[in-house]
Amino acid sequence: MSVEIMRTELLGAKPVTVFAEQRESLVFAREIAEAKSAQGDSEPFFVMNLARVRDRIRDWKLALPRVQPFYAVRCNDDAVLLRLLAQQEGFGFDCASKEQLETALDVVGADRIVYSNPVLTRNVLRHAAKAEVATLFFESESELQRIAATHPEANLVLRICVRRPRSLDSECDFAASLGCDPFDEAPALLEAAYLLGLRVTGIAFNLGAADSSDPRDFAIGIEIARGLFAQARSFGHDMTLVSIGGGFPASYSPCSMKPSFAQIAAIVNEALRDSFPVDEFPRLRIVAQPGRFFASTAFTLVTNVIGKRAIDASALTHDVSAEPGFVYQTNESFYGAFGCRLAANNEPKSQPLFDDDSERGYFTSIIGPALDKFDLIQQSARYRELSVGDWLVWSQMGAYSMGNRGTLGDLDQPEPAIYYFAADKDWERICSPDKMDFSTDIEEDGDSLCSTDSTSDSDFFYNWSLN
Repeated sequence: MSVEIMRTELLGAKPVTVFAEQRESLVFAREIAEAKSAQGDSEPFFVMNLARVRDRIRDWKLALPRVQPFYAVRCNDDAVLLRLLAQQEGFGFDCASKEQLETALDVVGADRIVYSNPVLTRNVLRHAAKAEVATLFFESESELQRIAATHPEANLVLRICVRRPRSLDSECDFAASLGCDPFDEAPALLEAAYLLGLRVTGIAFNLGAADSSDPRDFAIGIEIARGLFAQARSFGHDMTLVSIGGGFPASYSPCSMKPSFAQIAAIVNEALRDSFPVDEFPRLRIVAQPGRFFASTAFTLVTNVIGKRAIDASALTHDVSAEPGFVYQTNESFYGAFGCRLAANNEPKSQPLFDDDSERGYFTSIIGPALDKFDLIQQSARYRELSVGDWLVWSQMGAYSMGNRGTLGDLDQPEPAIYYFAADKDWERICSPDKMDFSTDIEEDGDSLCSTDSTSDSDFFYNWSLN
């Protein structure tokens, strides 16, 4: 190894490799792959760079000082990630299920949790009441009835839909989105809560990764929330919370058509100054529910090539070509880590773990072991020819890549192992979060891949039997 391992530390029950100097995820992944290959082990694995989480914490605090992040546990419930976030004063967790709630309660108290389960059944509400989780999101009168019967002391946050028309001729389709119509339904729900003797304390909206292509949507949501505050107060509700949801990108590249985090933060800050000035709302808490922003770049996935077939590249490019191409089969699937493709704007990108720029590049596609229509992992890439047993690296794989086997049905396969690491100076800061100096820039990891999304046409893959 080029850099000596100093020691192994524990964060909770998880071992963390601590290096003397800064280390890139790619370098650490290569060392692990070499060791595994020497032992005849080709199982997929993750590496997690703890410094990347610290980077995102720094970015958030500097860019959105008024907004408290309540991390969306459904994005990635890794124990080390949750502990790193729980260390931060003012950070909390957004839970959408009983399982997520129990996971969050392992690291924080109930006062640092908001419960945004989209289906508030009586069983769910009894569980929240027993756990003493007081902040619940709601969006319908039937939910209010169940809350009144099961958890009447809760602090309720009305979830509205914010979906700006994409053209002057289009209309907002509120029925297609999470949350109630802010103009027709929300005032009636505020009145219904009052008549039931329930306490509404806030307004929430969530653009999500799929709908936040225009950062001005955040400003629209904040403006609508300000109007609903006035209506809520007319019914006697003490309004103290605004949630601006998720949709914050984990990284930015010039290739992307999506807005950067800095662009979104600037618009959010201006909208908050206009609609909720501090002197008029001194008790107001502003929260958000980011997920991939904190999780994505910290995790890198490494998989092994278990099958290979040569094809004509025209099958991949749809151009007439006599150039050779390859379809590779890897040993992680859509039913595992690559189930992240179900989440908006999640298209995994690979490259050889041990790359050689001097070798000729070939058009390539990657499929998983299931060989069904869902298990197309990457439609198109271009890199050197690989052999069975070679390793692939997939950067920015921390979002929606964990725990998919339980929901997508591949229960027989174990989850990939996770190898955690940090540089010594980052470990010291992690152990003393109150001493972190977020004004100091941190070296960026070189893991990110900059490439445009591609469309998929997968039908032809599944007639091939890979040797």
